[in-house]
Amino acid sequence: MALFCFPLYGQQDNKFGIIGMDDDDTFIEYFKKFQNAVKYGDSAFLSYHVDYPLQIDMESGEKLVLEKREDFQKHYNHIFNKRLRKTILSQTIDSVDVTAHAIMLRNGQILFNYVIDEEGNEEIILIRLSQKPTYSYY
Repeated sequence: MALFCFPLYGQQDNKFGIIGMDDDDTFIEYFKKFQNAVKYGDSAFLSYHVDYPLQIDMESGEKLVLEKREDFQKHYNHIFNKRLRKTILSQTIDSVDVTAHAIMLRNGQILFNYVIDEEGNEEIILIRLSQKPTYSYY
């Protein structure tokens, strides 16, 4: 059985149209901010762009569950170890994959979602994070 994902409103002219973005610039701008926040250790910025609770697959095999922003900031240095930071900072916009369900880095090691709230505000949020490399799609 084959499973196909098609854009809801006809053929999309942009890479991120399948998830509902009108243009690629929305994610490109966020992605730059995300990488800069990781590069400079800006846990405050990152903590505001997370769908809580967030479960993180740690290299040790444990699962770390973050219930709120304060948990994210408290565990930031433990989560964003050297390997994960290197992985994130080495990604380019061309290495980002998009499905109708998520925007992903490294085959789903890091997943983002695009949401529009009740007031029409666009937001990109982190919905999955793993220290371990992932080899299957979301």
